[in-house]
Amino acid sequence: MFSEQDTQSVIEHMNEDHADAVLLYVKAFADPAEFENMDLLESAAMRTIDESGIDVLCQYGTTDRTIRINYKDTGAGERLESISGARKMLVDMVMNARKKLA
Repeated sequence: MFSEQDTQSVIEHMNEDHADAVLLYVKAFADPAEFENMDLLESAAMRTIDESGIDVLCQYGTTDRTIRINYKDTGAGERLESISGARKMLVDMVMNARKKLA
């Protein structure tokens, strides 16, 4: 388990500086059953990060919903062994998301 301070630092950084990447994660890796029409997906904000994945709060039309994205489903790795590896994991995820959506 990672410290709350370390996880909050990653979450704040992603939401403030890389909100576009978080939205890209949802578009590429969310379960298709979660969203019937991706055009209604307006925004996404990371809420948690842990050893196995991230939770993302999505604004979808007039509703908000939280989804789970597991690293193993992104092709970026199975587990995040330390919070210091978060940058590499998240960069790999965005690269894989871009490839998937191209």
